[in-house]
Amino acid sequence: MKERGALWTEYEENQLIEIVNEYVLNGDTKTSAFKAASEELGRTASACKSRWNSVLKEKTETSDTAPKESSKHQKPELSQIKKTDQEPILYLDEVITFLEDFTVGNPNCELVKENQQLKEEFHSLNKKHKQLLNTLAAKQEQFTIEMEKYESVLIILMQADQLLKQEPIRMVH
Repeated sequence: MKERGALWTEYEENQLIEIVNEYVLNGDTKTSAFKAASEELGRTASACKSRWNSVLKEKTETSDTAPKESSKHQKPELSQIKKTDQEPILYLDEVITFLEDFTVGNPNCELVKENQQLKEEFHSLNKKHKQLLNTLAAKQEQFTIEMEKYESVLIILMQADQLLKQEPIRMVH
């Protein structure tokens, strides 16, 4: 980690701007962006936050490349987002709404049926998993009992062997 008060390089500032903008565009908080930037830049999260608020925030708000943010949780307007691949940027809530509308509009859809079958299979496998865990526990308990019996018999046999070694065998005529 750099010493306190080390000057910020242009590269570090650009990295901080890029990370914060990326996080904000993805709907994450600036706090999480500062934490990620701190790990990448080798500075504390509070140093990244301070640099952002004192210097870089004003730079990015006046430039056309970064969206302005009026609220922590408000997503940027689509017109403000720089599109590199010319593909629309979707947000999770938009995707969820689309999927909910899609399944309501197409109740007989093959994917919905397959999803239902997979859910049923999941529940069936989950139930079987629990049964197998119970069977395993019972088998382990049974194994422990048998092992204790085996050890008891082994101790008796070892003691008998020692007794036989101590006393000579007498043959009766």
